[in-house]
Order: sequence, then C-alpha cells, then structure tokens
Amino acid sequence: MTRLVATIIASLVAFLAAAKVHGRQLRLERELAGYFHVTFGGRNPEFVEALWRAERIRFWTVTLVLAAAIGVLVATRYRRQVGFAVVAVVLWAPTVSFLVTGAMSAWRAREEQRHRVR
Repeated sequence: MTRLVATIIASLVAFLAAAKVHGRQLRLERELAGYFHVTFGGRNPEFVEALWRAERIRFWTVTLVLAAAIGVLVATRYRRQVGFAVVAVVLWAPTVSFLVTGAMSAWRAREEQRHRVR
C-alpha cells in the first residue's frame, strides 16, 4: 500500500470519527436545552433550527480558513506531492473543523449547565 493510499484511508477514518463526535456533541447540547426529538430534513423547533444554522456557519468558516492555511502550508512545503496536498485540504480541514466546533459546543453546554446551577 502506498503512503498516499494509507494517508487517505487514515484521513477518512479520522474524518468519520470527528464527524460522529461532533454530531453527538450537538445532540447533547440540544438535549440539554430540552429538545429530545428532531426530524432531519423536516420541521423542528426554532432553537434547533437556529443551533444547526449557526453551527453550519461556524463549521464552514473554520473549514475554509483551515483549508486555506493548510493549502498554503502544504503548497509551499510539499510542492511536488499534489495528492498529499489535496488530502490535507479536502479531509484534514473539515476533520479539524469538526473537532473545533464540537469543542465549542461542549464549552457552550458546560456554560449552560454552570448557569443553571447558580
């Protein structure tokens, strides 16, 4: 197995794991707010729609900034390894973005719990 194929497989696994963790964290945040049932692709309470809308904006903003930064870094450092650069931009940026926005969700949920205790 070539290095690039191994990198792609490992990157896909990391991407899927990060997406799963991110989704779980958003579910926990939503449930903490008292919304236990949603309909994907259907109508949901305004809180849920607002949470998802804001999360899409956060996710894509972080992803695009990271993709640009990673693209510049990889292009300047690994000019001849185009496949590696593509994997870095296409898979690593959204993977890190899922982790960052998931951590932001965890922080918001923790703050919400902290305020409820007071």
